[in-house]
Amino acid sequence: MSPKINQRILAAALMLGLFSLPLSGQEEKKNEALFRRPSITALRVKEAPILDGRMDDAAWEKAQASGPLLQEQPDEGAASTERTEFRVVYTSTALYIGLWCFDREPEKIISRLMSRDSPLPKDDAVCIALDPFLDRRNGYWFMINPNGAQGDALITNNTDINDDWDGIWSVVARIDEEGWKAEIELPFNSLSFNPNAEAWGINISRHIRRRQEWNRWSRPLQDFDTYQVSEAGYLRGLSGIEQGLGIEFAPYAITKFRDQRELDDTDLLMDIGGDLRYRITPNLSLSLSYNTDFAETEIDRPQINLTRFKTRYPEKRDFFLQDAGIFNFGRNSGGRRRGPGRSSATEPAPFFSRTVGLTPDRRPRSIVGATKLTGRLGEYNIGLLDAYVDDYEDLPGGNVFAGRISRNILEQSSVGIITTHGDPNSSNEDFLIGADLGLRTSEFLGSQVLQSNLWILSSWSEEGESEDDPPPETGGDENSLSFGGNIELPNDRYSANVQFFQVGEDFDPALGFVRRESVRAYISEFSYKPRPKDFYDIRQLFFSYSNSFYTDLDDQLETASHSIFPLYIYTNDGDKFWSKVSYEHDAPTSPFEVSSSEGIEIPAGEYWWPSYKIGIDTSSKRLIEFELSYEFGRYYDGSLSAWEAEIAVRPSSFFSIRADYELQSISLPQGDFKERLASIKTRFSLSPQLNWSNLLQYYSDGDQLGFQSRIHWEYTPGSNLYLVLNQGIDRNEGRLRWTESELAFKIGLSLRF
Repeated sequence: MSPKINQRILAAALMLGLFSLPLSGQEEKKNEALFRRPSITALRVKEAPILDGRMDDAAWEKAQASGPLLQEQPDEGAASTERTEFRVVYTSTALYIGLWCFDREPEKIISRLMSRDSPLPKDDAVCIALDPFLDRRNGYWFMINPNGAQGDALITNNTDINDDWDGIWSVVARIDEEGWKAEIELPFNSLSFNPNAEAWGINISRHIRRRQEWNRWSRPLQDFDTYQVSEAGYLRGLSGIEQGLGIEFAPYAITKFRDQRELDDTDLLMDIGGDLRYRITPNLSLSLSYNTDFAETEIDRPQINLTRFKTRYPEKRDFFLQDAGIFNFGRNSGGRRRGPGRSSATEPAPFFSRTVGLTPDRRPRSIVGATKLTGRLGEYNIGLLDAYVDDYEDLPGGNVFAGRISRNILEQSSVGIITTHGDPNSSNEDFLIGADLGLRTSEFLGSQVLQSNLWILSSWSEEGESEDDPPPETGGDENSLSFGGNIELPNDRYSANVQFFQVGEDFDPALGFVRRESVRAYISEFSYKPRPKDFYDIRQLFFSYSNSFYTDLDDQLETASHSIFPLYIYTNDGDKFWSKVSYEHDAPTSPFEVSSSEGIEIPAGEYWWPSYKIGIDTSSKRLIEFELSYEFGRYYDGSLSAWEAEIAVRPSSFFSIRADYELQSISLPQGDFKERLASIKTRFSLSPQLNWSNLLQYYSDGDQLGFQSRIHWEYTPGSNLYLVLNQGIDRNEGRLRWTESELAFKIGLSLRF
């Protein structure tokens, strides 16, 4: 079937889906309260509340109490089963939010997590979304549980959640005979905001885990999530707030002991560095970093890759995560959605910060210094990053730059440009420039989300000049272009996405990521997700179909994929049972290696094969939570059998253990091989601020083991101490051999003026 015929079929299916949407909206008239945007007024106080979770300060007694939270799940718009109340007070330097989460059965409150950035929705929890610009697009997301564990994230365009960001704020929570209560302090110098805004956007939701119940204050519609600040209510009454001088200085000192046994080399290194941040305005910051160090960063989790395409690893380094959403480009991510995962979109990323300070094989490379200007000026969002990376082996040092400017248009849309310069992995002068248009509304057909993007990019390179080489030549034509777009309905009961992009033959962004070159891609996804009433304890059913077609630039089919979830059940207890059927196609024009350890290659040719997968994910409200899936079927001209398993045990808030295992068994005419990936992670939490984690990973490709032990103590908000041990282990011929060891002690301060 040709891509053109598929496009017509997909377009027809999308139109049918669009016309079916209003029918479902007429079946049941929604309660008017579902669409309200409530308002709360913050009270200015001279004396800030004491953070102890007792809620007996005079400030709370005088503050306005919020209106009720209503159910988002399971019964949209119904009264919550337990009452929730919040109040807001502030001083000139900080915002305080008090939470009263009443519970008639406090002994049944689930609260097993304590460390920062734990998956807090697995417990009883409260989420707070703040939109300090009232732009209905961007903001901050804070999450807490009854232990006082913290989670936070940056919200960008209502779709991107950067939960690797760590802000400086404080919370104390406690469980008592009435339920649980919490007091939160958000310093204004931890937030960017518009000092002239008449109000901020705010929304609050509460999760009662044992009932799988979500309650929300503003617009508790199932088509939206709390982090989507387009649906937030109003926080009024803020005036005379300040950020001091707007200066934040974060120096650090580090000592490293490194033992490279393979090279018979031992080093003891001591160094200092730090970051300086200056808020030019309340919503525009200049950051300077000297001798940037990331010794405390958690190691990457290996990934089994049985394709002939590149693997992308996530960014985890704090300096690049701060305000990272401003550099986002192109397709909306669609946010977090329940149910089957979306198709793997592989459009190019023009700027991928892991190219700075990491080699292509993911080894650290020194960053001598970096500067970053991020924030907002009126309707403009600005991100400018410049860094100088040091020499590394045969790679020369050099300067790299990325710039991103976008302008807010309409209510939730934007238009922008991006540019990059430099190549940290060569002496070439590489350039990139691009533009994008993002459109989004949450009022489509009354209360549906509709979003779309169009983008175009061009890259070119000037080869480095040496004494023996002729003058450099400049490249750049239509072959160096990449462009695409998508349209998406990411709603609760009906969702659809259609996407197209093309990557030119010569498109090669040195500071970006391109998984596949010289392709045209056609990707689509359609889902129907009904919520039956009183039907065998089922909360929601998912029926999903997705496909992708990749051709070369002459429209010859290279790869294709069809996936159907014929059955996906989400129960009222939070358990999930699912099945998946896939049909894959690949037509490699040359052999490629699929197992480096066994030296097995897939010959050139054209292949079609089916596969089948079933799985179960148990609810996180249980003491023991596990995920298990089994896949079987064909693989190229052979067969595949695969197991994936993960088990987590959280006996108390002080200790947890998680183990996962993945086994891919491949049988081909060229030979048989197995790929194994396993890890065990333990965490000891003495308090929300003091944690000790240990991670052991094994990957059969190369028989490599890696171990990291990490102690993290946030001794005051924003000031951290780390003790990190990284140990490489080679498992060769059944014997364990220590390879590279590194022990790092790092202490950092956060000084604000």
